[in-house]
Amino acid sequence: MKPSSSGGSAAEIDPCFADNSFLLPGKPTPGKLIAPLLFLLPISMVTDFLLPRLFDILFLLLLFPFLFDRNRKNRYQCFGFEPLLACYLLVAAIAWGRGLVIGTLDDPFRGLPTAARLLEIILFIPVITVHTIAPRERRYFLAGITAAFVVHLLLFAVFVGPAAHLAESEPEWSRTAERISSTTALLLPIAAAFVLFSPTFLRLAALLLLPVLVALGGNRASTVAGLVALLVVVLFVPSSRLSAASRRFLGAVLITFLLLFLLSKHAQYGLTSLAGENFPIGEYGRFYSWHQALHEWRNTPFLGRGLGAVRRTFYEGDWVRVLHETGLTGLFFLLLPAVTLLRISLARRTPFSLSIGGVLLVLLLRSIFSSPLLRISDIGILLLMISVRRSVSVHPSETTTGNLPI
Repeated sequence: MKPSSSGGSAAEIDPCFADNSFLLPGKPTPGKLIAPLLFLLPISMVTDFLLPRLFDILFLLLLFPFLFDRNRKNRYQCFGFEPLLACYLLVAAIAWGRGLVIGTLDDPFRGLPTAARLLEIILFIPVITVHTIAPRERRYFLAGITAAFVVHLLLFAVFVGPAAHLAESEPEWSRTAERISSTTALLLPIAAAFVLFSPTFLRLAALLLLPVLVALGGNRASTVAGLVALLVVVLFVPSSRLSAASRRFLGAVLITFLLLFLLSKHAQYGLTSLAGENFPIGEYGRFYSWHQALHEWRNTPFLGRGLGAVRRTFYEGDWVRVLHETGLTGLFFLLLPAVTLLRISLARRTPFSLSIGGVLLVLLLRSIFSSPLLRISDIGILLLMISVRRSVSVHPSETTTGNLPI
């Protein structure tokens, strides 16, 4: 079925995920506090490093009404998992139980925070989609996303600007700047997708300035991943929107910037530190900790050693962590929906779909060296975008986003 001019039809299969047929318009969940909670939720995601439990509390309050909702359709819509991610959660639970039985979990409760965050991530999109059935709640949610963007820009201006001068005397300040810049890197493909569909000289100049600002934050993996995602978005913008000459120019500039960054002293120091001693600081000695994790994984290759079976240093790399904790089975059920979403988003070639694909690509690349899949300030950007996409797709006649190019 072809999408309508308003952004899609209620019966249309959402191109962002395999199936969303269970997300059909139904009776909105009542509650006067729902709209303010939807407004605060995006803000809590970008301020997670300052208020680490605020998002969990707000999300639990949004989930709580469904537990006692007499409308069975509402409960089904809320807990309608994306099938492959639900399989990963099931594999993680089985791996945890197996690890408890065979003794690979020295602390069976260590994996509970990871399990809780996984459940939040899987439930986020259906919960938000059902709550934003009513136009009022949807307006509050979109306003919250706008407010979260402004708050993030303010945090970036406060922490990243002076971070270079305080890096040695205030290491905590520097780590905060790195975390903020890592979230900012996720905004690069979003800006590129919308700028390149209506390019002007000033917009292109501002777009090329963004990677420089991200690099100032000091997060090497985020800078490289952001530049790669920018290149991919440039390649996938339709030729009707971006001329071949402009595409070659932007590609050359971004590749030059990427090479200069990789050859810089800051990047070289990070590469050499990967093979260093296994210091308590997670940034150092990743190769050593990865080697140790993979050595343990070989003993239980299919189901891993269970959630919580690794020390914190192993978490510096989501893919190694997933392989170590849930084995090849868990890695398969996590990578398959990610690769499918990436392929479909890039193939659709609209500003919104390219934004989703670009953000996902940044997350996948950063997951080699860090753990954005467990940080709600990082994975939350992707969840927010897919939630908006689904809200527009499922409720096109009531959307407040107008003719959003999704």
